[in-house]
Amino acid sequence: MAGLEGLRVIDISRGVAGPFCARLLADGGADVLRAEAPCGEGRGRIGPLEVFLHRNKRGLSLDLATSGGRDTFRRLAASSDVIVESSRPGTMEALGLGYDALAAINPGIVLVSITEFGQTGPYRLYSADHLTISALGGWAYTFGDADREPLQVGFPVMYYMAGTHGAIGALAALRGRRPDGRGQHVDVSSHEACLSMLSYPQVLEQFGCPPLRRDFSAALQTFYVQASDGWIALNHLSASQWESLCLMLGVPHLAEDPTLLYDMEKKRAIVPEFMAAANEWAKDKTQIEAFYAAQELQIPAGIPYTPRELIASDQLHAREFLLGATQPGLGEFLEPRAPFKSISLRTDRRPTPDPGERDCDVSWDGPPGTERRTTPSPPPRVSKTPMDLLAGVRIADLSHYRSGPTGTSLLGGLGADVIKIEALQRPDGFRFYNTSDPADPHFYELGSYFNASNTNKRGITLDLNAPRGKELFAALVAKSDVVIENFSPRVMGNLGFDYPRLREINRGIIMVSMSCFGKSGPWRDFVGFGYVFDQIGGAAAASGYEGGPPTHMMAASDVTAAYMAVYAVLLALEERERTGRGQFIDMSQVESLAFLLGPEIIDYQLTGVTRPRVGNHHEAFAPHNVYPCRGDDEWISISVESDEQWAVLAGVMGKPEWIREERYRTATARKTNEHALDNAIAEWTRGLDKYGVMNLLQARGIASGAVLKPMELLVDPQLEARGMHRSLVRQFVGEHRYPGFPLRFSGATCEQRSPAPTLGQHNEEVLSGLLGVPATELEALRAANIIGNELPRAKLSRA
Repeated sequence: MAGLEGLRVIDISRGVAGPFCARLLADGGADVLRAEAPCGEGRGRIGPLEVFLHRNKRGLSLDLATSGGRDTFRRLAASSDVIVESSRPGTMEALGLGYDALAAINPGIVLVSITEFGQTGPYRLYSADHLTISALGGWAYTFGDADREPLQVGFPVMYYMAGTHGAIGALAALRGRRPDGRGQHVDVSSHEACLSMLSYPQVLEQFGCPPLRRDFSAALQTFYVQASDGWIALNHLSASQWESLCLMLGVPHLAEDPTLLYDMEKKRAIVPEFMAAANEWAKDKTQIEAFYAAQELQIPAGIPYTPRELIASDQLHAREFLLGATQPGLGEFLEPRAPFKSISLRTDRRPTPDPGERDCDVSWDGPPGTERRTTPSPPPRVSKTPMDLLAGVRIADLSHYRSGPTGTSLLGGLGADVIKIEALQRPDGFRFYNTSDPADPHFYELGSYFNASNTNKRGITLDLNAPRGKELFAALVAKSDVVIENFSPRVMGNLGFDYPRLREINRGIIMVSMSCFGKSGPWRDFVGFGYVFDQIGGAAAASGYEGGPPTHMMAASDVTAAYMAVYAVLLALEERERTGRGQFIDMSQVESLAFLLGPEIIDYQLTGVTRPRVGNHHEAFAPHNVYPCRGDDEWISISVESDEQWAVLAGVMGKPEWIREERYRTATARKTNEHALDNAIAEWTRGLDKYGVMNLLQARGIASGAVLKPMELLVDPQLEARGMHRSLVRQFVGEHRYPGFPLRFSGATCEQRSPAPTLGQHNEEVLSGLLGVPATELEALRAANIIGNELPRAKLSRA
């Protein structure tokens, strides 16, 4: 019995984000009807992407363009829980199927609308694709090489993140409807989901850090070198890893200057010497030999895995990440299971239904044994005050750096009580990154990354190696719903707080463990962080310039893992609500990313072809790229997807004759002559303002987006209209604007509520107020450094 057993979902969405949202709900056990208009092609339309997006759904032939189809939809909606849609804003209302109309039929309905820019704002009706979203969402400006055009990621990760937020929004809304039976309209913006993937460049600049431009992090923390059979990535995050890396390569003197960890210009100066040593070291080793040699020294090396290498991975096979599947019309292949291990996930696996297939009764007579969830009849709502959907949920947050904290920040934004636990002996390592003044005695409070990723929490310090610290943590676990951590697999057991111990304390506890490779397999104890997830998880090999090397994904896989963890938590809470069971969730952050490469993994097996990196180009359409504009490092994305759009663009450029010219007349011809076409368009855009080009083309229905620089995100009209950035004031750093979340609710709150806690800020509030520790004991705990508000000087000298 999966966590969402008995939940009824109608999926009428198109594209990637909406269907992926519904796929996640289906994986959790929901009965998902994939409704599509009838078509004559049937199986001919199913490819790897469709197989991935629609796994575990049932098919339903339904045409909302007809009155009969709309009547059938209303009957289904009357007894459904969730509807997922992705139509142009206003479309559902025009059909008489907007949220208000559906709520009149079924007050408990949760309508999830996932669109490019959301339901409100000046861009709400803009045309867009993944490249447009990457440009306007701030991603492209920070991704790629400094002397080349900005890049998008080589697979639709922004849409997958929008879909993940859709699933999060649906589950949060379902939890929130329990008190009074009222549903929600959940508004998800892919534009804002892209913004949530960034490494906070707009926050860094507010903190006085140098502007984050392309190739910044590549020179700082990761280096690709050629092994004898392919690329190997040598990464580092901490001072000890940098020292070990330099020693391994035979250049120990490069590790003697500690300022290289945060002084980008000094680091760039030594890159040629470092790279020469790295290439010499790697040239006679295979990828796997180099990987093992580095990992044995606790250096977080990575290999940019292609689908072929993912399929062959001993680690993934040991964890049964790739499962055999059969799809009518395509045959047999391996595909990724869900992105984490949980008892809340379904064990039966359904093939993807044919488009428009009608294999279910429209009266919702589900498979035998399906239990229908019951929702209380909604009483009259007295107050229209937005609710906190996760009110009453408490999270004990042991996570550090970015992946765990980013997810728990969202849980706090939804109303959960998140208590961040650090130790004076081991504070969150993100405190030591991008500090505005490393000489300040409180520099560990000044880091932009820490401040941005730890909003919406209370913070305590607690030494979990001390006997009394263990007792207090156990008392907190007894009063919590979730414990989340992203240590290496041995840490929690060594502390005496593995899942069996936590379950002894609290039988309903949900534990989420987010390690690099998971709790099992031959690589379980290998080290890694965001760049390693990018590499082993398949994103790096899929991304990069045409004909160029793989590239890191700016460690944005930290974020993919973070939000998958939030989805896992909400799914587990639903499971516990229905069965009373707590559980252990084993999340490999590599797998949470590799899961999103599912279509590429399937495609490789069906074709035997590893798709090359294509930069910003599209497999079928041209022009489709980013072009220079007037000014320093100013760019515009342009995506043409039809002959009609090409005719419009050619006319706008003052080249109407190109419509009939043989080399550009058809889509195939434009694709064949793509590079010449790119050069011609670049000549046109180079003297123009990027916003002017965007507005000109958008007014004519062509997807186009200005490539926004970090500080431009703070004044973008769409993001401003939707209140995406909020000012928070914090001790030591003052007032700054922080990005929010790509979720809006019709009757609930999801926002930045409070700044990141200072070290031990809420010790008294939590330890005394929640756990009942007397004031006299607090003093003794401070004296013993079991709790505290300042790092010891010895710790400062080593940081």
